[in-house]
Amino acid sequence: MRNGSKSFPLIALILCLTAGCKQKQPIAGSGDEWLSWTSDQKRFYVAGFVDGWGNGSSEACEKIDDFTTIGADNVTDPTHKFDNVIPLPSSRCRHASDHFSKARLSGGDPISGRGVFVDVSVYTNVLDDFYRHPECLRMPYFVLLAHLNDREFKSGEDLYKLVRSGPGWGSFSIDGIDKCLSG
Repeated sequence: MRNGSKSFPLIALILCLTAGCKQKQPIAGSGDEWLSWTSDQKRFYVAGFVDGWGNGSSEACEKIDDFTTIGADNVTDPTHKFDNVIPLPSSRCRHASDHFSKARLSGGDPISGRGVFVDVSVYTNVLDDFYRHPECLRMPYFVLLAHLNDREFKSGEDLYKLVRSGPGWGSFSIDGIDKCLSG
């Protein structure tokens, strides 16, 4: 065999790898990526998002007390609705913060904690329904999740209608997202 014939398979392999034989990866943060995940991957992501949101909010609210001075005037103010009890700013902050209370502990033994997991299917189902609309596959799932707090929670179809209505979504520099945002 000549040297040229031995190198042909190697050249073919290199061309194949560089010319598109490899599988196209979905864009990070996109609906394509979301839909490529298993239900466990979605659950872990959303559980982490909800936990991180809660921890971040709580830590931020705790810091408010460090930077706030509560004066004695607040105690005797007749318009104060807590009857001489001064609500700490952190408490007021936590009350005003967005919550994701639809996440529930499920399964296993709640006493030992064995087999218990965080059920966030209410959120993953909304995103699955939302991404049934192919024109919105470029909308980042983390942006959508932030709008699934208790105050703004919607079904997948209602979230789609809200996004399509236009206002309130800020500006994005993501190619193709305008197809989803235009009403």
